[in-house]
Parts: sequence; structure tokens; C-alpha cells
Amino acid sequence: STTTFALTTTSNSTTTTTTTTTSSTTTTTMGSGPAAFSATLMAVGDISEIYPLGNLSPPDHTLPTDHNYFLFKNTAEAYDVFAPVSGEVIKVGGGGDSDYDIEVKCSETFKYYLGHLGSLEAFFVPYIGNNNVSGLSLATGQKIGTAGRGRHAVALDLGVIDEDITLTGFINPINYSEKTINCGAPLSYYLEPYKTSYEALVTRVGTTEKNGKIDYDQAGKLIGNWFAIDLDSGSSQKGNSGPFGKKHLAFAPSNLNATQEVISIGGEITGEGVSLGAYPVQNGAMPFENVSQLSGLVSYTLYNRFDVTEVKGYLIVRYNAADTISVEASSSNLTNFSSAAKTYTR
Repeated sequence: STTTFALTTTSNSTTTTTTTTTSSTTTTTMGSGPAAFSATLMAVGDISEIYPLGNLSPPDHTLPTDHNYFLFKNTAEAYDVFAPVSGEVIKVGGGGDSDYDIEVKCSETFKYYLGHLGSLEAFFVPYIGNNNVSGLSLATGQKIGTAGRGRHAVALDLGVIDEDITLTGFINPINYSEKTINCGAPLSYYLEPYKTSYEALVTRVGTTEKNGKIDYDQAGKLIGNWFAIDLDSGSSQKGNSGPFGKKHLAFAPSNLNATQEVISIGGEITGEGVSLGAYPVQNGAMPFENVSQLSGLVSYTLYNRFDVTEVKGYLIVRYNAADTISVEASSSNLTNFSSAAKTYTR
């Protein structure tokens, strides 16, 4: 049999389409540059809200997330998911009691990935669990599967890896994978009418910007990502989400309210009455970007993110001379560190 497959990428305002015709299998000669998303991922009517980059959700996402969340209108429903652009599937993860994730290569420098798919179309089945898929193509607008009504029935993840982008707001880039270092803002790749329709589902306070941000580190300042000092350097323990998230700590603005600073605690410094979580801090608190070695001991009140009138605990932090921080949290107001304090580094 003969298959014709067209891949479209855009680079420097130029659109290039490469078509390869083969027998029995599909082979794509890929150029470079970002892809233009020209088909819906989910029907707009199936989405209640879209979260921009930078969501804080410990312990799996103690650090600002490098993907969008497409929240479902009804978590009891299963919604169709489609390929926003053509490409070659290079990874199909999940299965068993887990949900599914896929990664799609659209050019030599551009990939997108989806997480928390509840089901996949039948043609994916032979590839489930394969992190090195070859010969499996997707056409723009082709149905991938469904999301919702399952173990992760709240939202679908959409992330972009764009090698034309290198984020500079990380003190130690070695700690992060390409999903983070080369993180693109997914909605910015959509063509109309999808771009405007999807951006209308992003609600952010304090800014008109819709994409969000994940790289907040500043040298000599508290703001940004921190890691328990006993973690090894490298993305396997530091920058990636997952089992080491409990040893992560972040001081960053809320992705939904740019005026609200949040302390995201993965679990390592939790004290009596203070669990892991993302906690808005008090109005008038010292801004994270102003805290340095000169600040001494700085105190924050931790509030319930769903009810900012409810105090959940207290946290003290000191920026040390060796570019580490000492941190302690408790349900009681703290005036100095105890033996429960922990040390974090970049």
C-alpha cells in the first residue's frame, strides 16, 4: 500500500511542507522550526477553563508546571481529543491502571505532548509502553482518544518542547529536562479561530497575559525553585516532577493571580499542622524577589489557597551566604529556627 503524509511547520514566518510517499510505512522528512496548531485539541464547549503555565500542585508539581491544563466541563464525561497538528508519535506511555500520555514530533526542533488521556484509539495499542515509537503518524485533526471520566478526570495536559526557545530564568539549567528548559507556551502556537477561543478560557487576575511563566529564579534572591540539599544535581531528582517532588520548594506568583505570591511546599519542611501544599502568603509580605542575604529572617503566613481568610500555618526563611536557604514551617508562629529547619539549594 502507498501512504502520503504531509508535515507542515512554520519558521521565521515561512511555512514549509514536506511530503514523502512510501510503501506500507510512513516516513517523514522533517525540517526545523515550530509547528502551527491548526485543529482543535478539544471542542471549546467541552472545556470549563484553561490553566496557563506555572500551576503549583505539590507534590507532583511542586515547581511551576511546564504545560497547560484543559479542565473539563463535566468530570463524569469522556471527551474526544484530537491532534492539533500532524506529526510522528515517538512515545506512548501508560496503560494498566494508569492513564495514557503521548509525545509527538512535528519537526527536528519541535514536539508536543499530552497527558492524562483516558483512552486511546485502537491504532495506538501495539505501541503502549514504547518510549521509542517509529512509523506511527498522526494527521492534523485526527482523533487520538478521549480524556475525562477516569482516574485523572479533571484536566488534560498539553505541553510543548520548542528548541528555538531556551528559558533563562533557572540558576542551574542542568537540573531540568527539555520539557522545562525548552518549554513553549502551547496556546501561542494556535492559529485562529482556536487561539482566541482558547485564550478566552484563561482567567488570570492582575495581568492580561494568557500564557503564564515557569522560570522565576534570580541570582541572590529567594524567588524561584529550591531543592533539598541532599538531592543530586541533575533532572532525575531536581527539575522533574514525580517522586522527588516532596523535596522541592518554590516561591513564585500564582499562575491564576499574578499579584498573589505563593509558597509551594512539596512535603520536606511540613511541621505539625502544616501539610504539603501551595499556600498564598499574607498581603504586605516581603516580595520574594526582594529577599536576599541582607534580609535576615523573613516570616510568612500561609493561607488556604481555596479560602484566603483561613490561616494554615507559618513559615520562616533565611537566605544564607552560601546561596542556600534555611526554611521551617509550623502551625505555630515562629520567631527562630529549631532543629526541624531544613536547608535548600538551587
